[in-house]
Amino acid sequence: MKRLVLALLVLLTFSVQAQGNKSSSSLHFQQIVNPMTDAQVLERGRKLVLDFYAVKLEDLFNLFSPDLQVRTGGLEAFRTYRLNGIEAYGQELEMLEEEVIAKDNFKAYVRTAVFEKRPNLVWYVICAFDETTAIAYFNIEFAGSR
Repeated sequence: MKRLVLALLVLLTFSVQAQGNKSSSSLHFQQIVNPMTDAQVLERGRKLVLDFYAVKLEDLFNLFSPDLQVRTGGLEAFRTYRLNGIEAYGQELEMLEEEVIAKDNFKAYVRTAVFEKRPNLVWYVICAFDETTAIAYFNIEFAGSR
């Protein structure tokens, strides 16, 4: 399961670096390191995912990078995404694992969980922070079956 998460972070890294290469500051960008400790990422990621579960989305959305805000379609589209998830899958039934994965300038909180309406399906809830500690990636990805 960890391989999928690492693959997602690699894709995210290449995407952001490709955007950075368009500017003259790309060399500087690649040298910046995420300042959060793993413990801070774990604590912050956990809080933000619990806010997401509780449909407390405004503060979470405001922490998204400008690019992620655009990619999600705005706050109301993000709210619709969350409400549709509740309708289809229910609330989290069980958290199986929490971990922090670091790749280049990103640190991600990854929560592996199952949900009420489909307890045989396992999902990753991923919240990745960039070097400015903005949320550069937030999504729920299928991890497999139990």
